[in-house]
Amino acid sequence: MVENFGKRGSRTDGLLERLEQNTISSAIEDTDIVLITIGANDIMRIVRENFNHLTYEQFVNKQLRALAEKRIQQD
Repeated sequence: MVENFGKRGSRTDGLLERLEQNTISSAIEDTDIVLITIGANDIMRIVRENFNHLTYEQFVNKQLRALAEKRIQQD
């Protein structure tokens, strides 16, 4: 069985909170494989906020990577 818990507009800052929801956490406990893709909405946010002066460096910036890593790590 395949379950899709994708939510339109989700960003990395909400991932851990969603994983703690009972429906999702119980489904994960009973599975063999979990696939998670996250980050596309974070990228689109950068595009929208910098549309008139968007540069490649904004995507490879160490600060962006550090922010994403911080958001998906749990203490």
